[in-house]
Amino acid sequence: MVGRILIAYFFIPSGINRMMEFAGVNDHVSSAGPHLSSPSALLATVIEVGFGCALLFGVRPRLTGTVLAIFSLCAAFFFHRFWAASETQYVMEKLAFDQDVAIAGGLLLFSSIEAGFLKGNPRPG
Repeated sequence: MVGRILIAYFFIPSGINRMMEFAGVNDHVSSAGPHLSSPSALLATVIEVGFGCALLFGVRPRLTGTVLAIFSLCAAFFFHRFWAASETQYVMEKLAFDQDVAIAGGLLLFSSIEAGFLKGNPRPG
């Protein structure tokens, strides 16, 4: 439960901020490539808020964790391209990339545990 709250804390406020500053978010998404535009910015907002809330409340944990993991990996590879960053931006982009990859890993683990794939004795002894 605490894990869900802490990971949802990463996505829900970010999605709400995207809603409040949608024009700026749309410009940022469009700058990542011509194939990304308003629908992609809107989709990102819906994923962060909608699936963030689903994660928070434990709705369809396997699906929710998987979708948010894919979203995090897409964010890492499309928006935190440290390998192409300037020398002044390299450290920040590498940190953001690593953060998104680590979050994706945690979400995949979460979805496995919540879906019952990892068996174990929950009680000591």
